[in-house]
Amino acid sequence: MYSWWNGLSEIGYLAIQGFCVQYFFGSFLKRRKIGGRFHGGCVGVCFAVSLWCADFWMEEMPGVRRTLQGILLKAFLLTALAFVFYQAGTVRTCFVVVAFLAVGEICFLISYTCLHLSTKLFDLVVWGWDRGIIPSVERMTTLLEIASSILTTFHFLMCGVLLYLSLRRLVRCFSERDYRILGEDLPFLLAPGVTGICIGTLLKMLLITVEGDTPTLLYERYPFLQILVLLIAVSSLLTILFAVSLFQDLIRSSRERSERVILERQVEQLQGHIAELERVYSGVRSIKHDMKNTIAVLTQLAASGGDRQIGEMQDCLAELNQCFAPLESRFQTGSTAADALLDLKYHEALLRLPELALDADGLLFPEGLKIHGYDIAVILGNALDNAIEACARLKGKEKEKEGRAELFIRLSSYFRGKLIFIRVENSFDGKLDLREGAEFPQTGKAEKRLHGIGLTNIRYTAEKYHGAVDWQADGGVFTLSVMMKADGRGQGD
Repeated sequence: MYSWWNGLSEIGYLAIQGFCVQYFFGSFLKRRKIGGRFHGGCVGVCFAVSLWCADFWMEEMPGVRRTLQGILLKAFLLTALAFVFYQAGTVRTCFVVVAFLAVGEICFLISYTCLHLSTKLFDLVVWGWDRGIIPSVERMTTLLEIASSILTTFHFLMCGVLLYLSLRRLVRCFSERDYRILGEDLPFLLAPGVTGICIGTLLKMLLITVEGDTPTLLYERYPFLQILVLLIAVSSLLTILFAVSLFQDLIRSSRERSERVILERQVEQLQGHIAELERVYSGVRSIKHDMKNTIAVLTQLAASGGDRQIGEMQDCLAELNQCFAPLESRFQTGSTAADALLDLKYHEALLRLPELALDADGLLFPEGLKIHGYDIAVILGNALDNAIEACARLKGKEKEKEGRAELFIRLSSYFRGKLIFIRVENSFDGKLDLREGAEFPQTGKAEKRLHGIGLTNIRYTAEKYHGAVDWQADGGVFTLSVMMKADGRGQGD
């Protein structure tokens, strides 16, 4: 009589699951342009309808087979929805699918256990029958059906609410959702989820046993199992949440270490700039010291007015001009910061690689460029450090092979509308260590803590001007391209 109410409660639970799927997936995955403004509704409806059809299809299956097949089918359905409705990467999709399945199984188990703890409602009906309060068998049957419907509704409602609250907490714990999850991160993130799925599935299969032809619930034979299973389920759910929270702490700690390393490198670059300024200032003091004597000699030669004196004066002027030569910048890019940095890196590179060819003739910055000189120096400084390091590795390998490699670094810039592009090309040994899911190649430096610091620093700087970083390797040439808005309008504008 009340089967329609139970069916309606199950449909409501499917709707809640569909809502949770679109909420959870939408928090971690980038949406495709499918469904437009009804994107979330399409995801929820597809999941709920597919799950309802699967339940209807598996209705006659044995309990154990139905449980296992239901988990596999739900995992396939979630994966399919992720790739159809979202721009999903393999690593991130694995995390969201496993996390959703684990939380769903655990919440169902908690709700089911609480449901059995609430069966005292049936005992109340039986007590009324024993006391004669319920006058007839028909009335007792009706009350039992009502109690069953109330408990079923309570079970589905509690399960749905608990699922939503758990997923919401999981989303909040994963505060660094823009972080690119790498392949080596997966075991740490998936282990609690896979454990939760296994525990939930195993307990669902073991709770109901068959004695003769009569199914018996283990809770009835061993009442203490209700508390034990509840503790196991809650512990599994908390483990998933704590693992994600700990992962976020590790990300923040790693970022802080990276920022510290970046700061250390910037201090080293500042020290290099100071050394270059000291060299220039030392030259200025030397010229200033000799200037008075030089001017006095030139004055005497000019006063004499003879051909010989004029020739000596010309020689003196030529020597004076040569004194200024070391103070002149080798590079003329239009940016004082870029010129000073290129001079510094050029002298550093010559000490390590005398045969290195550094070509910056194509690197030009207009006078009205709104990008801060410091940010240009950060981009060029990190790019040149990586390029010089790559050339040094190439030279070392060619020495082992007794060959001679062409060592070069070419810098250029060009405009496309309101965008400026900076390109840095350099020779390298042709080998890259690119791990799955990584944005940039693995560093070849001895200090692995410097992995990706330079390129990450460049990306952070480019993003200040709504820009991006791209790279490609073709044969023995590595090309780094940086795009930024030339008007200097960054994220804070």
